[in-house]
Amino acid sequence: MMSIMRKAIALLMIAAMLCGVCLADASEDRYNAGKALLDAGDYLQAAEYFEVLNNYKDSADLARQARERYAQASAKAAPAAQAQAAA
Repeated sequence: MMSIMRKAIALLMIAAMLCGVCLADASEDRYNAGKALLDAGDYLQAAEYFEVLNNYKDSADLARQARERYAQASAKAAPAAQAQAAA
């Protein structure tokens, strides 16, 4: 009986490790996608990608940076949009 219990625990541990590997790969993929979005100037989408990652690598800093760049880009675009509307 104890042998079956040990095997079951071992299988559960292996499954847990495999899930951890899969989650790490998914986080890495999402992180890389967020960096590509940031580099492409899609700051709002990049921020959302990084925020989902919580504290994976430097994702929190990159989310903040993306939000700041979005605010800066929006501030620069606002006067141009107002000038077009007035014309």
